[in-house]
Amino acid sequence: MDVVVKSNKKPQAYWFHVDGLEECDGLQSKVMVVYTGFNYTSMLMDNVESTYKFENKAVYGQYLESPKEAWHASEVKKVYLGIKRTIVQFKDSDNDFRYISDAIVKKPFYSSQLTLRENGVVQINAKSFLYPNAPYLTQFEDIKEDALCEIGVKHKDPQCVMTLTAPLNSVLELVFANEDDDNNNELYVFHLHGYKMQVMTTHFQSEGGAPMSLDTFNELDQKGQIKRNILHPPFKDTLVVPNKGYTIARVMLDHAGAWLLECRSCGLSSLPTALVINVPQTLPKPVLDSLPKCGSYRPPDVLLN
Repeated sequence: MDVVVKSNKKPQAYWFHVDGLEECDGLQSKVMVVYTGFNYTSMLMDNVESTYKFENKAVYGQYLESPKEAWHASEVKKVYLGIKRTIVQFKDSDNDFRYISDAIVKKPFYSSQLTLRENGVVQINAKSFLYPNAPYLTQFEDIKEDALCEIGVKHKDPQCVMTLTAPLNSVLELVFANEDDDNNNELYVFHLHGYKMQVMTTHFQSEGGAPMSLDTFNELDQKGQIKRNILHPPFKDTLVVPNKGYTIARVMLDHAGAWLLECRSCGLSSLPTALVINVPQTLPKPVLDSLPKCGSYRPPDVLLN
């Protein structure tokens, strides 16, 4: 929770009450803020029970304002990220367990973890994240080519090293859309490493509302029904995607590297829910040669090995 408090009141002590809502309903906490030199001991004996009643609409952190305007660019790259808990249907016969050279085209591979939980796995654009078999920054050429997948490009496997590539100093607009249906009422928490995000808007779907989809979002956007806070959007490195709603955030890619965007509330899912924001850079060869090498335990791909 981020708050800013102005110390412009009469010097004394003030109680702060925190009351939980929704999943935290019933949880309460309190703290005393004391001006220097004020004797607050008598206040500790007072009744500090809160009688404040929340309005129908609470103020969420993603609705707060910052002193800075939204990042602008001649072209803002908009990327739709559909987040949904999916039950992947497949049979053992769909997998090919034979040893086949990597040079030969294979069937899509369905990990057994896709069915470890009866309620499915949380995916982004119908893909689960696969951690690469070699370091992304320093040994990119050692990563299996068929394991890589770029956002917006069709890929045969349900699990891959999902990447979103954009040039240095460009602006990304990420649309986090919760596509869960009526059988699931989850909200999702995402954290971005290495950057801060400007939250342009957060939309909480009305009760009984239809699930979000790419077509629905584009239709709303084209009709001008999605309002973005371009004047003073709050800065966050962690944000919430409400159930059947959406959150839009902008990222200024002002330094190169490979940065993980991960779902922090999907830990009980059997596979990672994440992607890598790739801002290409070239590392000097002497630096790369000085680093230790690491990678997969698999032996070299030799036929009849």
